[in-house]
Amino acid sequence: MPSNAPRRDAWDGVGAPPPVPLPPAETFTGSAAARQALEHMGAAPPPAPPPAPAPAPAPPAAPAANSEDAEKAARARVKEVRNAGTDEYQKQDFKAALSSYEAALQLLDELKKDAPATSSRVNAARDEMRQKVLSCLAKVHGKLGDARAAKEAVKKCDKIEKRLSEYKRK
Repeated sequence: MPSNAPRRDAWDGVGAPPPVPLPPAETFTGSAAARQALEHMGAAPPPAPPPAPAPAPAPPAAPAANSEDAEKAARARVKEVRNAGTDEYQKQDFKAALSSYEAALQLLDELKKDAPATSSRVNAARDEMRQKVLSCLAKVHGKLGDARAAKEAVKKCDKIEKRLSEYKRK
């Protein structure tokens, strides 16, 4: 049944043009100023997405084809969680950053327990990751005013640094 009413998405040149559809809330990355400008133009931007919670430790993954693939996947997950902590640190959400860095350390501990390293190369790579996470953890503890915990993390970093220098000599 044909309708004589004009299509709502068509603009006949009279009056205001139809509103431009906005991207879904998940993909809208505009600033507050962009949001305000869109509201001023009559387009209602999607609501701001809620802040993302701290990433939880990864669920146990399915066994990889070989131990090297499993090692790479575990390192990638640790790096992802560490990077989330760094993002939170840069936003000055130190408690969230602390939980992310602790989750990264927990993943490293689980990796050590589940797949003991057989070569010094693997041990060195794991130690380098642990050292980076501990360094970030020390900074967060310092920002939160916990000097004792920051000092502990620095001591662990120094211990790992000594071990890494031994790996390099071999």
